[in-house]
Amino acid sequence: MVNGPRSTVRERARALAQCHAVADRGRESRWEAMRERWRAVGRARHPGEIQRLASEFLAGREPLFADRAERGRVIADSRGGWVDGLDEAAGVAAGLEAEGRAEDGALLLDEYTEHTGDPAPDTLRHHFLAWHALAGGHAERALRHLRQATVRLILVGGLPGSGKSTLSCALGDHLHAPVLSLRDQEHAERSYPELLRRAATRLGMGTSVVLDASWMAPDHRMAATDLARDTHSKLVRLCCWAPKTMTARRGGSGSEKCAQAESHVNPWPGAYTIITAGSPADSLTQALDLVQL
Repeated sequence: MVNGPRSTVRERARALAQCHAVADRGRESRWEAMRERWRAVGRARHPGEIQRLASEFLAGREPLFADRAERGRVIADSRGGWVDGLDEAAGVAAGLEAEGRAEDGALLLDEYTEHTGDPAPDTLRHHFLAWHALAGGHAERALRHLRQATVRLILVGGLPGSGKSTLSCALGDHLHAPVLSLRDQEHAERSYPELLRRAATRLGMGTSVVLDASWMAPDHRMAATDLARDTHSKLVRLCCWAPKTMTARRGGSGSEKCAQAESHVNPWPGAYTIITAGSPADSLTQALDLVQL
């Protein structure tokens, strides 16, 4: 267990990283082992939302675990088995959290991933922390981490000039999520499938994605819905709205395109409306309240 000031936490993270650097490597994905680990604990106790969130994360993340094994992130443990190095580090961090030292736990993982050059997404970190918290009898903390481990596919749509690109960039910055934008509306039938293909790769790797496009056509929205289902990602649909005078001013030379788009727009079932007539910060606040539901 790590004790003492933060310098000691950093030293422990460095020592753990050095130990892992010389450990034997395994090339077999830990994906199925993680699924069985959660099944076992779920059969014993804590069904419901904890089990559902853990299962959802793992169901769509087989590419992530395969990639980690391929990159040498699976190492031999002290019991003669195999473990993901980040999983072992998360066990140490979870011990700090149990002592009421959550900031030290986060620092240890930050330092560990820096020393090991581990590009693991935050979702994986929280997934591992959740399991160690639950194994230690801290169900509420486990549930909190599992909610933070949720992989999201966030659609940000609306008419030209509605502020969807500004909101998309703000969301991406706040959530540390890549923003993929569709600019070629004239070739939408070709562009939307490519946009979703790029998103699928990132979702499978445990990274939430923000997709910036108009999302006016029902078939494009249905394709995104199918992608969220297939990758076991949470779908969040945000439709930006501003008064016509504002969208026309923002659209500039594209204001005619805006009028044409409005005449063809369809209702968007399930989408939350983000009023973008105020400041970008206000739009972001609205969106975050909905993204984090």
